[in-house]
Amino acid sequence: LLDNSGEYWIIRLHNADTGRNMQKIFKRQVVLGRYTGFTETASLFGVDTDMAMSRKQCELSITPKGIIVSNLSRTNMTYHNGRMLERPDYLVKGDTLGMGNHQYVVTDIQKTQFMS
Repeated sequence: LLDNSGEYWIIRLHNADTGRNMQKIFKRQVVLGRYTGFTETASLFGVDTDMAMSRKQCELSITPKGIIVSNLSRTNMTYHNGRMLERPDYLVKGDTLGMGNHQYVVTDIQKTQFMS
């Protein structure tokens, strides 16, 4: 659901446990969480069906200094590079996100342009 113009970001994740690769294109922010059969939108990315993961587990937000990851779940914590994410932190290529019972490696994260 892209508006076909402007600046977007692409994040590519690798599930280190299952070997599954996935990507999401987003504009300002995106919420990562448990896939529950919803229709995926530009701002919601269901990465797994793991019941130990919240539907809205964490959020990635674009800032002038980079991409920030924030935990959204009160019941299932998000881990960033092996540490519990207690406050927002910068996310870069090579980092890991622990959500539910899985580890996700950020294999790529980059800015891109779409033209209408």
